[in-house]
Amino acid sequence: PNFDLYEYLGEDNWCVFFCHPGDYTPVCTTELGEAAHRASAFKQRRVKMCGFSCNDAESHRGWIQDIKAATGATVDFPLLCD
Repeated sequence: PNFDLYEYLGEDNWCVFFCHPGDYTPVCTTELGEAAHRASAFKQRRVKMCGFSCNDAESHRGWIQDIKAATGATVDFPLLCD
């Protein structure tokens, strides 16, 4: 689906953009899991998160489940693909 960054951010919000080399990489999995655990702290500061890699949307969906299994965190921010 199409994604509009400005629509997602809305008014007066900041964005942290995570660029990772590939889904299912061990360090990226734990880093995004930790970011998801801290999502409420980001939200309090008006910061929204987005992830990006060259993997496709289907890979991202599977990886989100892997992140949850590995870290217990639910990634509820967009993971974009090129």
